[in-house]
Amino acid sequence: MNFIQFCQAQLLWLIIGILTKTTYHHFENDSGRNKYGKVLFLCTGNSCRSQMAEGFLQQFDDHEAFSAGTKPGAAVHPKAIVVMQEVCIDISANKPKSVEQFLKEEFDYVITVCDSALKNCPIFKGKVKKLLHIKL
Repeated sequence: MNFIQFCQAQLLWLIIGILTKTTYHHFENDSGRNKYGKVLFLCTGNSCRSQMAEGFLQQFDDHEAFSAGTKPGAAVHPKAIVVMQEVCIDISANKPKSVEQFLKEEFDYVITVCDSALKNCPIFKGKVKKLLHIKL
């Protein structure tokens, strides 16, 4: 298994774990469509893992996925874009975002995907039902 395959497998297990082992609060959004959760993936740079997790989760209609960083980088990492293209998910137009822009939003889950974001997660003062950490 090469590095790209390893990253793909890790992120697939992350998403599968979220979808199958976590009970989501079920609600109707403004458009009347059922949703199972609004999720924010949080890491330090928002340039790789959190962007990939957001891309994967956006493939499911029952979830709203976002990503952000505590110290956002300048761009999404080119290798993350390549890995996602290999599974037919395009994140090439994504840009790293600061967690600051999400502080006034409500989330069902904020999921940190790196230890640094977990350590700095008290920065996230927005309304969140559950904070999870997945070490990748």
